[in-house]
Amino acid sequence: MVEPDARRELLDRIERRLPEGGVREVAMFGAIAVMFEEAMLVAAQKDLGLLVRVAVDDDAALVARPEAARAEMGAGRSMGEGWIRVDGDAVRDDGMLEFWLEQALRRRDGR
Repeated sequence: MVEPDARRELLDRIERRLPEGGVREVAMFGAIAVMFEEAMLVAAQKDLGLLVRVAVDDDAALVARPEAARAEMGAGRSMGEGWIRVDGDAVRDDGMLEFWLEQALRRRDGR
């Protein structure tokens, strides 16, 4: 069982890396989603993994990464392109967390 403080720490790490203003948290998908200017970027899951919203055009390359997998809404129910689950061990690394946040921001900004 992951301590609630560990998820709070992950959320704080995420929010420190986002531009100021327009950030809020919303309970969603059994996780805590981080919204930026009303768009969901990522959601911190109970096991400290991330649900990351990415551009569909970037999806195939990103889901092929070793720390990534297609997100599922329940066992065997794919959330489809643009929804990626990132392993919690990977995002302990600040560089890896920043990489995935950049992917979420790219989608939001249409880059």
